[in-house]
Amino acid sequence: MIRIWEIIKKDFKIIVSDRKALFIILAMPLLLTGILSMALGGSFEESGKRTAIPVALVVEGDAEQDQERFLSLLDSGPLKASMTQDSRAELEEAIRDFSPIAMFQEDFLGSEGIDELVELTVMDREMAEAALDATEVRAVIVLPKYYTYDMYMNFFTPFRNQIEVEVLGHTDYQYTLRIIKEFVNGFFQVINTGVIEKNVLLSVGSLAGESEVVYENMDEIIKGFVGSMEGVQIQELQGTKRVHVDGFTYYAAAMLAMFVLFTAGFGSRSLLTEKQDHTANRMQSAGVSLLDMMVGKWIMMVGLTICQMVVLFIFSRFAFGVRWTSPAGLLITSLVVGMAIASLGTLISLISYRSNNYKVANLFESVIVQVMAILGGSYIPLEVLPKGLSLVAPFTINGLTLQAIITLQRGFGFLSVLWIWAALLGISMGLLLLVFGLSRWKGGIQHGNHSMA
Repeated sequence: MIRIWEIIKKDFKIIVSDRKALFIILAMPLLLTGILSMALGGSFEESGKRTAIPVALVVEGDAEQDQERFLSLLDSGPLKASMTQDSRAELEEAIRDFSPIAMFQEDFLGSEGIDELVELTVMDREMAEAALDATEVRAVIVLPKYYTYDMYMNFFTPFRNQIEVEVLGHTDYQYTLRIIKEFVNGFFQVINTGVIEKNVLLSVGSLAGESEVVYENMDEIIKGFVGSMEGVQIQELQGTKRVHVDGFTYYAAAMLAMFVLFTAGFGSRSLLTEKQDHTANRMQSAGVSLLDMMVGKWIMMVGLTICQMVVLFIFSRFAFGVRWTSPAGLLITSLVVGMAIASLGTLISLISYRSNNYKVANLFESVIVQVMAILGGSYIPLEVLPKGLSLVAPFTINGLTLQAIITLQRGFGFLSVLWIWAALLGISMGLLLLVFGLSRWKGGIQHGNHSMA
């Protein structure tokens, strides 16, 4: 045990004297936290605020032309044959009274509740895109050309025309964009329900030979459907108050979770370095086994990771004003993360030692760390990533680390992160078993003065 303690002290002195290593594992996370927080901080707006979202509405078509075009369609083809002169007049009156654009703009987005969440401004496309680039609006809804005509087709005929509504957003406000998209999707889900009900009425009327009766009363059907839009309400539910995670808090945790991976890279080099400068041989001659050296490296990486995380927690508190809400939980997280990082570093160290080169360590630091950073949400929040990529995060050390820190920061308590701690411990044990199996392959680790086969 004394020999292992001496190994740990020696390795810590080497790391402390390595300015490049200290810069990467301590200064770089703080630097990137500041850059990414300022660049993407707008994506982390606090929930629960009643500030309306500025949105631009672009109408690309001409509603009057669409209306006249549809009315001319009623005087030709099968639609004309299915209506009497009276039902044709009643239907025309209903068409002229019905405005699909007003239905979307006023009856839906202007309804009570939604109007408090969306501040709508009508613009042309060029002005809307310029306002979006300047972040004067957070999203742009574009009603396409022939929108009015297609809505008439869907409401007043048995046919269905597909309507493609664009929703444009700014890269700094991805969460806001998702909210607006959900509003638009919700509107068209309600529309689809109404169209299905109308088609059922037309089908029943056709079977009963009373199609003209349905057309004569189409204005009442549409009025009832438009009236249902006024019943849309936003209900606020009071739940447990959670701490808001802003851009600085998220990226402080994300960069910390990413740069602990470099600790595994640095730790994995030391064993091969000692082999190449014959320090390992001298230590073995003094009675220190390779197993003792690897245990010492493992403990050193655990301690280094804990120190790295604690220092970054403290620095981010004073540098960015991040108020960490669960010091005890963060300390436990640092311990289990340190064990997982140390196990990963030990595995890379063993592979490097046996291959007698730094290729694996270099590959890990230059490629694998970056891939894990993307998949784990260190660069881009997982909610913004495609669903398939976000599912990989629970299988990465940095993804679990970030999730544990953010969960604790939001005030969910220890029970909510127990599974994350267990997963990190499971990864640590799995990597250590892999180390043990690899070390036993073709001779494995020998005790005393023997080296690895």
